[in-house]
Amino acid sequence: MFGGLNLGNIGGELSKLATPDVVDKLAEGISQLAAGGGSGGRDGPQGGQQQQQQAPQAGSLPVWSQPTPATDGNRRTRALFIGINYTGTSAALRGCIQDVKNISAYVESTGIFKERLILTDDQQDASLRPTRANIENGFRWLVAGVQAGDALFLHYSGHGAYQQDTDGDEKDGKDETICPLDYEQAGQITDDQMHELLVKPLVKGVRLTAVFDCCHSGSGIDLPFTYSVDGNLEITMRDNRKQAIKHGLQAGLALFKNDHGAAAREAFQAISLFAQPQAPGSSEEEAAAHKKSVEEKTSEAEILFFSGCKDEQTSADAVIEGEATGAMSWGLLAVLREVQQPNLADLLRRLREKLHGKYQQIPQMSTGHQIDVTRSSFFLG
Repeated sequence: MFGGLNLGNIGGELSKLATPDVVDKLAEGISQLAAGGGSGGRDGPQGGQQQQQQAPQAGSLPVWSQPTPATDGNRRTRALFIGINYTGTSAALRGCIQDVKNISAYVESTGIFKERLILTDDQQDASLRPTRANIENGFRWLVAGVQAGDALFLHYSGHGAYQQDTDGDEKDGKDETICPLDYEQAGQITDDQMHELLVKPLVKGVRLTAVFDCCHSGSGIDLPFTYSVDGNLEITMRDNRKQAIKHGLQAGLALFKNDHGAAAREAFQAISLFAQPQAPGSSEEEAAAHKKSVEEKTSEAEILFFSGCKDEQTSADAVIEGEATGAMSWGLLAVLREVQQPNLADLLRRLREKLHGKYQQIPQMSTGHQIDVTRSSFFLG
């Protein structure tokens, strides 16, 4: 026993917490190694190979690096900025238009983007006000005709909300939404609709960086791989089951080598991952929702999405250094001014540190396919 863990039965300990579809893999991969018999040793390499396919080691995951821009002059580089203060309504905000000014100034200072479109509710031109129709047309403009090598940027600052999920791809049973200026008449735009408009048209080799500073924005454009920062400022995957299996197998291997200290540490990590609180609903329903999301919404394009908070949280409309601004937009700019091209894990940690202790929200980062966030750098195009 170690701290309440039965090291001789790590597979059994984990199986108490694992969902049914991973129990067999845990029992076979861990208990055989812990038993120490001849067959356990021979099965080790085979089990390790199988596990690598299910939960790749960091070194085997894709790494995003600065691309070589196309030299034919046909490369599309577009940026879309949306800021809604809802001026004169009961839902008025203060800092969203200022967010657009601040973020667009930074983006334009990179010299990357040749085309831009700004939709804010302080403009008189009806075609540039952030109504539902104009926002959806803006999304279509952003991705129209894109091909490998193109770079896109999207920033939204305004209200976010949620409504009942209708297609079973949300673990929490809710679709996250954004609220156009005319949302009371035209309705909200759901994450499923944004995924269809923004993600589906993108092909391999296209880069889209999106920043949503709004409430309930964690899975704003429905990307299947989401990274967050916990209380210890550690990078974690939202779906922890495969990582837990990896730690469990490593625990069994350490025990097989008679390294009880390492075995206990790995087993604790695995059990902690399985035991983390889940969203309401059965684990089978959550697993089915995640499986559906991965199958239907994985993208080969390089899509990086930053959200101001988790799906269940709100984002602050704050006054910082005397200026009305979104807390997340402010924090992101502060980090990028301090560090040139940080790796994505470091960027997310620093962003969380900027807000920690001041605001309740926890910024998140999502990608269209799983990547190595510790070796991938942040760049816009």
